[in-house]
Amino acid sequence: MSTMPRKIVLLVLVAVVGLLAAAGAVPPQGSGRAYDAVRAEAERYYAEKSFARAHALYEEAAKLKLSDEETRWVAFRLADTTWRADAASADGDLSKREAARLALEESIKSGDWIAAEANESLGDYYATHPQLMNPYEARRYYNAALDWWAGSDDVPRARRRYLAIVWRMAEHPHRYPVDRQVLVNAVKIADTPQDRARAQFLLASQLAAERTPVSLERAHELFAEIVREGKKTEWYDDALYLWATTLDDYPKALELLRRLVAEHAKSESEWVDDAQRAIDEILATSVKVGAPQTFLPDSEQEILLGWRNAKQIELTLYAIDLTRDAHWDDRKNWIETIATSGKPVTRRWMYDTNDTGDHRPGHTAIRVTPKLPMGAYLLTARSGKGSARMLLVVTDAHILVHSAGGRAHLFVSDVETGEPIAGASVRITSGLYVNGKTVTHEENGKTNADGFVDLPTSGGSLLVTAAAGARQAYHATWAY
Repeated sequence: MSTMPRKIVLLVLVAVVGLLAAAGAVPPQGSGRAYDAVRAEAERYYAEKSFARAHALYEEAAKLKLSDEETRWVAFRLADTTWRADAASADGDLSKREAARLALEESIKSGDWIAAEANESLGDYYATHPQLMNPYEARRYYNAALDWWAGSDDVPRARRRYLAIVWRMAEHPHRYPVDRQVLVNAVKIADTPQDRARAQFLLASQLAAERTPVSLERAHELFAEIVREGKKTEWYDDALYLWATTLDDYPKALELLRRLVAEHAKSESEWVDDAQRAIDEILATSVKVGAPQTFLPDSEQEILLGWRNAKQIELTLYAIDLTRDAHWDDRKNWIETIATSGKPVTRRWMYDTNDTGDHRPGHTAIRVTPKLPMGAYLLTARSGKGSARMLLVVTDAHILVHSAGGRAHLFVSDVETGEPIAGASVRITSGLYVNGKTVTHEENGKTNADGFVDLPTSGGSLLVTAAAGARQAYHATWAY
């Protein structure tokens, strides 16, 4: 019997072993076939994200005698590793990755498991390549891969691949939405507490974001299932926090938030500080007050009042002069600069909220009766440590501002008729950020017979106020 065929086989194996040694590989294992050894070593490099080295090995594998399926797998992996190596150090040459994309498009035509792999690769290509980052295009390919694995008879492998794709889609930096049915499927097929909790949390988060009664009810059921598992899964604290912050039942929310804080050190959960702030916010007494701010004389006047943990709210109206009392301040809203000390109280009254003590925020609209006469007023609302304020102006005056070339050209008029208001006191206060600090500036003047006044400005933020007796107005703007 001739020894020539044996020598040929030995020479081929020696050549392959030499190739693997040059690439830092280990000797062939398993069946001993050259292709099996090359593929195993290439996949090891692939798992380590050494895509260029994996590509070089698959180029050598392509030269071997392969079955049809092996040929298609090698062609797929060559295209896959081409774009992944390019993504790791992308250059301006588009031809290689475009050729790889076309090869992957060709691979998906087979409709088998290699097609599923190619679809997943194209999903990764569009989602992660730094020159693309197009998660919406990626979604089409990911969904095709998911559909194939959903129909696979190899249940353990299909489960593993399906969930891996779902995790990748859900945790993309762009946070684009995963199809609802995909998440429902993930919850159904997850077979470990960790994977099940992860899928449940993704689905619950999506449902909670919809904010409908039905979606919130289902989201809270999923959060409850995760919480029942306790610290056995890493999604326990996430579920506690998101469940609590989407509840309208504030005593229940407090229970969940306190549980999170009590059971986790800051090093164990990113939500500890947020949970404590949420607890403080639920328990704190707070009031809010708002209105359109400006009312025409004789029009109906209404304020909007909000509160939490407040049985009674004291409301006080102070008469003010905008040209004297309001100032520009870069550290806070200019309405906060209006002092109340020494100001005459126009009106003061108490509002009973009928708060039930369940920490639920309340709100109401209050009609101002009797109506306030023309003028500018500061309204304050107080309850315990909670306070708020707002400006309320009853006027028919208006300020038109044109700023250019370091000058502000101002026109004060009747807002309904356009008639000029002569002799109105006008003040501009401004703030400009220069060399790391804010420089404030103030200018005063009076409108002429035509309602005009021209004043210098330093640029930056401007607060323009005007008063002609009780007729007052303001305008906040920016000058260049």
